[in-house]
Amino acid sequence: MQLTRKRILQALSLSSSSNKTKKVKLSQLSKSKKAKKTKLDTKSNKYTKSNKDTKSKKDTKSKKDTKSKKDTKSKKDTKSNKDTKSKKDTKSKKDTKSKTDKITNLNNKSSTIIPPLCDTCLHVTNKKPSSFFSKTTEQWRNFPHHIPVLGRTSGGQSVTLDIGPKYSRRLVYYFASSPASISTGSKPSSYPQGYLPMTNVGLVQLDKKGHAVLHLDCPKVYKDTAHKGTSSAKRGVRQGYMNHVHVLVSKPDMTGWDNVIFTQNVVCQISRAQFQYHTDSHDRLVINAIDPKFNLDPTHVNISHTDSSKMSSTVLRKTVLDLAPKLLRRGLDTPLIVYCYGPECTAAKNLMNDLYSAGFYNILYFPGGWLSAKGRQ
Repeated sequence: MQLTRKRILQALSLSSSSNKTKKVKLSQLSKSKKAKKTKLDTKSNKYTKSNKDTKSKKDTKSKKDTKSKKDTKSKKDTKSNKDTKSKKDTKSKKDTKSKTDKITNLNNKSSTIIPPLCDTCLHVTNKKPSSFFSKTTEQWRNFPHHIPVLGRTSGGQSVTLDIGPKYSRRLVYYFASSPASISTGSKPSSYPQGYLPMTNVGLVQLDKKGHAVLHLDCPKVYKDTAHKGTSSAKRGVRQGYMNHVHVLVSKPDMTGWDNVIFTQNVVCQISRAQFQYHTDSHDRLVINAIDPKFNLDPTHVNISHTDSSKMSSTVLRKTVLDLAPKLLRRGLDTPLIVYCYGPECTAAKNLMNDLYSAGFYNILYFPGGWLSAKGRQ
């Protein structure tokens, strides 16, 4: 009995010791697991931190790259805008220069405006001898002056207007400077005084081809502002303009006027009596456009159209002014009379064409010529 009890106690003691050992081992195992877990957590934290740092660095780098790209793009855009603006400015300067050159080339040879039709006539055409026509740069709405009676037939001059079938059957209102006086016509007037009073006007209807005959008195020549870009404008010199008439065209339904104005020159013709008045007064330079054997007294200059057509504008001006008497030398303001053999002779008008193109503007045409002066017509 005692032996059995002793064995039981020993067994219990062993069991207790074993339990303690197991507890120690379990405790050590738990500690080991905790340590491993701590290491894993630490390692994980390091990895996490490393990833975060890497990501942060990547984000920072990405932001820097994005900012760099934006800055680069912004610089490129800025440069592109500057280049575009520069190109536009260059193009604008070229266009401006081109327009000025065109106007200068069209109207200016050897420092004169060619031909001097009017100050807003920049696109002058010359289809027939001594006939100049242009669409002007002016805009004209609600014309303020009275409308005359349709179909004027009075006046010493007539002009054939041809603006094409586009304006078929429309009304035309025309107006010019005041009638020139035979006693003062050799001296140019000034703008706008030359138009006052506004009496040299008329109203006519175009035919189906856009043609009409305008009847009026010889308009005064006058001086006005020179075209921009020419030496006359730079010097502040006022340009003289040839006799001309302005034309307004009605709308198709005739309820108003088109916002466009045309200009046609007027070749002022004089009679035998008027020619005699000027030769007696010695107020105009008289030019014969044919052979000297048909010179009338007094004829100051003899220039054939065959010769003038071969001359430059500068040479023609010099030739005319060198042969003119000192009292009549007024540069391009010199008043002229041109004639030839008779009404059928075209030499005078051809010469006038060259004189207009050389810058002379105050010109009268004696169509009767030698035949009329000699009483043979």
